[in-house]
Amino acid sequence: MGYSHALLMCSEGNDLAAAGDAEGALKCFNAAVEHAPDMANAHCLRGRVMSALGRHKAAIASFRMTIRLDPGYAFGYAGIGNSLLRLGRPNKALRYLDRAIKLDPDDPLARSSKGDALRALGRTGDAIRCYDASISAEPTAAGYGGKAEVLRTRGEHKEALKMYARALSIDPGSADAHCGRALSLAAQGRRGEAIAACNSALKYDESHEAARDTKAGLLREAGRGG
Repeated sequence: MGYSHALLMCSEGNDLAAAGDAEGALKCFNAAVEHAPDMANAHCLRGRVMSALGRHKAAIASFRMTIRLDPGYAFGYAGIGNSLLRLGRPNKALRYLDRAIKLDPDDPLARSSKGDALRALGRTGDAIRCYDASISAEPTAAGYGGKAEVLRTRGEHKEALKMYARALSIDPGSADAHCGRALSLAAQGRRGEAIAACNSALKYDESHEAARDTKAGLLREAGRGG
């Protein structure tokens, strides 16, 4: 009864998470863990939704339980790596992401997350190679968006814009991709398009600080007639 109920709770939690109700999903995954504390997948799902809620230390605890119960569970390692990255610890994140990739070489998200960690460490060439490997495994918004960020910081705005366009074709609601696109457009002197891109970012995430600041700066420049 406990295991079958846990499976039902996981299914309901996944539906709620897909519908954007992360708190509701978390309640379901908590119930699943309570009914089946030895179910690695339930702990992993709980970790994923806690990470989505920004509760990265709690997420790491759930992912650690995942790999304690199932040492071969690749996403458990990837989840720890992602959370460590969000906590500003890219060096430690790399160790877990490498373990995840070793267990599942075709996981595009683990590879794009490794690219994010390498980018945070300033290893842009290695990051590009990771993003390319991720895209080869499966074209994702994370892979294209990460590569675009590296190209933008290198000043390669024409190529960056192509990558942002591909990211947005997969995930039109990515505020980060819209904001990155705005920064590349602004660097090319395309102020009106850049402001429009900031507006798109703020449409999907009204609290997006970088988009808000970029738009404010562009409007100040326009007001000065620059």
